[in-house]
Amino acid sequence: MKEFAFDVKLFAVVRIKAQNEKEARRKLAYFEDEFDLFANLTDSTSEVVLTSASFDDNGAENAELFEIDGESV
Repeated sequence: MKEFAFDVKLFAVVRIKAQNEKEARRKLAYFEDEFDLFANLTDSTSEVVLTSASFDDNGAENAELFEIDGESV
């Protein structure tokens, strides 16, 4: 069986423990770059949890296929 990798845009809910909104936004900014969802989503001062996600309006039909079995297409 082959593995297909698609680039999709998601809407996500992120929950952050912080003392106030300003601190929460600062901690959220730590994750602005791409990160591995299977990794521990914490830095030394925050806990970040992605609690749900959904595709944007383009959906699965318009997802960009960029890799098959680790090879670029």
